[in-house]
Amino acid sequence: MKSKIIFIILFASFSLCLSQTYYLNIDLRDGTKAQYVIYDIQKIDFNGITNIGDAKKIEHIINAFKLLQNYPNPFNPSTTIEYQIPKAGIVKVMVYDLRGRLINTLVNKFQQDGIHKVKWDGVNKSGRKVASGFYIYSIKFGNKRSSQKMILIK
Repeated sequence: MKSKIIFIILFASFSLCLSQTYYLNIDLRDGTKAQYVIYDIQKIDFNGITNIGDAKKIEHIINAFKLLQNYPNPFNPSTTIEYQIPKAGIVKVMVYDLRGRLINTLVNKFQQDGIHKVKWDGVNKSGRKVASGFYIYSIKFGNKRSSQKMILIK
């Protein structure tokens, strides 16, 4: 019994370490900033970069369409939904209840490639606060779609 408890504690600790996300933050001299998830970086090549214009031309750092887990989760009164897109295009971020009914559309516009964030303050499309419970947030980009669960607690 004692060995099972130790295993569970070690497994939980190891899982928490693996679930963390690490970022590479780049501050350019012109005041612009870029943030990349370390896991998604395949290659960074700084050969031939002599100015800020060259630095902005670095491509293929973000190579995937990805919807990240909202934070905080559970949340009250608001949460942040983060996603990344590999190229410019139309993005839709929607929130649904567990029955599949659309609660609110948070984003429906053309966006440049990169990492984006949107806040949801727990209101429906009419501006009314929704009840505590489980909700699904979903992103649609091109012909791809990804969804995650989140919990609103009041």
